[in-house]
Amino acid sequence: MRRSILLFLALLILQSGQVALAQTPAPTVTVTATAVPRGTFISLPANNATVRGKVTIFGSAWRDNFDRYEVYYVVGSQSVFMARGNQPVVNGTLFDWNTAGFKDGTYGILIRAVSKDANYSEARVTVRVDNTTPPTPTATPTEAASPTPEPTRTLLALPASTPQRTPTPAPAVTPQPVGLLPGLPALSLDLLDPMRCLGPLAAGGVVAGGFFLLIGMLALIRRLLGH
Repeated sequence: MRRSILLFLALLILQSGQVALAQTPAPTVTVTATAVPRGTFISLPANNATVRGKVTIFGSAWRDNFDRYEVYYVVGSQSVFMARGNQPVVNGTLFDWNTAGFKDGTYGILIRAVSKDANYSEARVTVRVDNTTPPTPTATPTEAASPTPEPTRTLLALPASTPQRTPTPAPAVTPQPVGLLPGLPALSLDLLDPMRCLGPLAAGGVVAGGFFLLIGMLALIRRLLGH
């Protein structure tokens, strides 16, 4: 029983919340309309501006019950028709005026917006056409040319030349005869060389030794045969 009461109260609270949400009004979004400048006026070219070549006439030509707009150039008190438009223009291009065929001088530019009941509104500026004087060129800064670095020259160190000395041959020594005693003929140094003297002595010793060895062998053979 208690659970049923709690469930009933929960359903009642939930239903009350849904009803409150349904009755809450949605937030109102306010859209602010941007005011569009309307009327008849010329934004470009500016009044008393100097123009040349092709000139864009920029502005608005609009009025209630619009029928057309007309473009004129004015010389003195005379207005000369140049063009017309069948749609109103608000902050846009009204006409492209080519001044190449006009003499240099002062001209008026006239825009006339005409309604269907023949009423109209006008806008006018004065310009000076100058197609003879060339426009002043705008100087463009030129960067200074960077100097070209000169190539680095490396000096090659040549090895110091060492003078070559040509060996001088030693003079040949000629043996001089040495006298042993005054008054005796001089003996050559070759005879006093001990190594050259030992050669004949050694040869004589060998011969003598061989001779005594032969005699000894003969005596031994005779003794053996005598027995």
